[in-house]
Amino acid sequence: MMIDFNNNYQIKKFLKRDKHKLLEGMVVEELFNRDIIQKQKWENWFSKGWWAIQDPLARLPYLLFHVSENSPTESDLEIYRLLIEKKFIIIHVKLINNNLFFLEINNQILNSGIRDNNYIHEYVFLASYRLIKNRKVHLAEKEYRNSLLQDRTIMFFEQTTVLKEVALQRYFANYFLTVNFTGYPINLDGFIIFSDYGLSVLEVKFKYPDSNNNYGINKGQAQLFTWFLENNINIAHYIAQNPSGSKEIGIFEVLASQELKSNFCWEYHILNIEELNKEDSTAPKETSIGGNKKVRFKSIPANKFIKLDQFPVSYDLDLAELPKKTCPICDSDLVARNGKYGYFMGCTNYKNHQ
Repeated sequence: MMIDFNNNYQIKKFLKRDKHKLLEGMVVEELFNRDIIQKQKWENWFSKGWWAIQDPLARLPYLLFHVSENSPTESDLEIYRLLIEKKFIIIHVKLINNNLFFLEINNQILNSGIRDNNYIHEYVFLASYRLIKNRKVHLAEKEYRNSLLQDRTIMFFEQTTVLKEVALQRYFANYFLTVNFTGYPINLDGFIIFSDYGLSVLEVKFKYPDSNNNYGINKGQAQLFTWFLENNINIAHYIAQNPSGSKEIGIFEVLASQELKSNFCWEYHILNIEELNKEDSTAPKETSIGGNKKVRFKSIPANKFIKLDQFPVSYDLDLAELPKKTCPICDSDLVARNGKYGYFMGCTNYKNHQ
């Protein structure tokens, strides 16, 4: 184990290996949990902490990992049952005594009850899958690891008591999946059982439409989502649409602006296979996990999304103490401003500049 999950200093240092945008994306996922999951009281049908990666033994296109610090909840177990009915390979990964332990789930285990002595250590699991370390531990490009922006997301995770949980998920992605598998890990924002749609995958993002009024779905995700749809698992895509339309203005800047957050609500769309089988488009390299290569994606029309006016984004969460971007000239706060060419980050003291 390369990190002590009981040591917050180590956790914080480790999290700074990721892009600040990736960490901000995890902030949005936590806001979704608070704004939608908890307010709708969906916890009994919701399971988070999921990852998918190509099966190295080629039994199925993907393995599904469920990663948690604790034993599976009743809702987790119900999700397992539904996935096993579809012949999916489900592996629960549990943090025990600061080490990762693995358990491939089957009906016999579900019926007899899951116990810690059912699990095998990480090294035993790797040997059983004939896996060897074949890549370096993930480290995002330096230009996409802004220290201030990383620090405030980490502070948010501390304030909302999810710091250890976030670190565990990122550790599993960076130090286990990336290092030991040849495919690329895909994070799933959760499984949920809807009364009308049945078993579904949640995809949660903070973004704005492109110049053609489309949202993008990463090609790798689109392939995974297509596999789910072929197995009668729906994809519910929730978006907190960035009302500024500017990549310079992040989730915290929007929430700090009374003007921007005044009509800042969640929206959603249930994806279909036809949308995911469209021709690819190309996004800049900064959108990739490491910030080092261009990304292929599928376009989804933004007008297909339904706005949920009754669910504003983080309306009642106080983020006033989080650090803000500052002016390089006078060190005063930068805030979202609306100018001639749209929103931009402007200095609160700009009138005194020469």
